[in-house]
Amino acid sequence: MSYKKYNNLSSTTLFNFTNTFERLKENLISGIYCGDIYEKLPPFSRQPSGYIVPMVSFCDIPLGSMKEHLDSYGDYAIGISREYARTYNINPVWYIHKDNPIIKKMFKSENKKELSDNPILPFLKEFFGKHKYVNETIKQKKFYDEKEWRFIPQDEKYNAIFKIGNHDEGIKFANNKKRKRETRMALDFDKISYIIVSTSVEKENLFPVLKKIANKKKIKYEKLVSLILTSSQIRRDF
Repeated sequence: MSYKKYNNLSSTTLFNFTNTFERLKENLISGIYCGDIYEKLPPFSRQPSGYIVPMVSFCDIPLGSMKEHLDSYGDYAIGISREYARTYNINPVWYIHKDNPIIKKMFKSENKKELSDNPILPFLKEFFGKHKYVNETIKQKKFYDEKEWRFIPQDEKYNAIFKIGNHDEGIKFANNKKRKRETRMALDFDKISYIIVSTSVEKENLFPVLKKIANKKKIKYEKLVSLILTSSQIRRDF
């Protein structure tokens, strides 16, 4: 009996990316960094708008389709099982465009408090827009292809803040160190599927970090080492 083969359009693993080896190590040691991000919204009115919320972003992309994502966000990642992500209240975002009738109705009043209190606000994402890549180039990008999921802290002090006005000012507000809200998303190492670093040299440099984690968490060091892939392997073999 023959079976038709299909390309995998999604993954059983969700990946959180970062752009430096040091940040990856911190995420493994202390939990994945979750800090204020400014998210631009489509132009529903004459004034630009967006929102600020602490988040951890994941993508639902198979390894074989990950090359552009590496170029976009960096060569370092932690992959967790999708089932585990769901138990952690990690959910897919809702990709929207300026003509979405439901969202247009939601933003009709532009009441900042009302919109900030809306629980769906932190899960809204532009379908298409400008994106700054790791190499600092800015290009138009179809964000829909990223199949993003998000962890949003449940504590009220981390609620979304709706902003009207210049997007650059929104980014500055989100990155202001005096008011930036930060926390960490704890990791269950039994639910980690992959750890991605850039090169084989960095893979070896990660060994002592994983050794300390294994001793502290009382888990098998060999298991953690077996999770490591390099981005060069992904670009070459997948």
